[in-house]
Amino acid sequence: MRSDAARNRDRILRAARELFLARGTQVPMEEIAEAAGVGVGTLYRRFPDRFALLKAVAIWNMGRVVAEVTAAMAEEPDGHHCLARVLRRIYELRLGDPVPILLPHLLEKTRDDAEFQQARRDAAQAVDSMLDRAKSDGAVRQDLTVADILTIATARPEPSALLGGYAAERLNARYLQIVLDGLSPHPRSEPMAPAVEEAEMEARFTEVAPDSVRPAPQPEHT
Repeated sequence: MRSDAARNRDRILRAARELFLARGTQVPMEEIAEAAGVGVGTLYRRFPDRFALLKAVAIWNMGRVVAEVTAAMAEEPDGHHCLARVLRRIYELRLGDPVPILLPHLLEKTRDDAEFQQARRDAAQAVDSMLDRAKSDGAVRQDLTVADILTIATARPEPSALLGGYAAERLNARYLQIVLDGLSPHPRSEPMAPAVEEAEMEARFTEVAPDSVRPAPQPEHT
């Protein structure tokens, strides 16, 4: 594939992924093309129908997981840091988020699809290798499976939907620490990020500064 064609394909996949996450899989193809900065004809030449695009986004997403695991396995000193880094990157890049959105549209049609199944096996094998290393280092429970890790990766709540900025970052950090503590065979004493207080939650929903949150006025009894 020529470099310009490869760039266009990557832009389409990134745009489609973000729109699918934001609005579901029925986003008009024309809007995906517009978001990617390409013509509709270019999109359809690469992906002749919606299923082809959904499958390509899923494969691209699984490839990102493999890349993150591969980098962490090569660069981190032990299984604990490797697992922590991969989960943090999966959460930061939202690599687990498309799974429940895309999978219902792909399961039946991809059972005999060699390309999709190979991508799925590559991702599972990468996670399995990371998990084996974490087990060998005593960083996680011995009964953990690849399915457990994939479930953790895809079941994460999205704090930024409730809170923005630093509060969301702290919630993400605390969530990851709680997950890692739960996976560990031994309790860890690493301090968590500062807690998000109720006043901050209140401020997010009432659009007032946290220090100015006041109780709601009580109705007068007559």
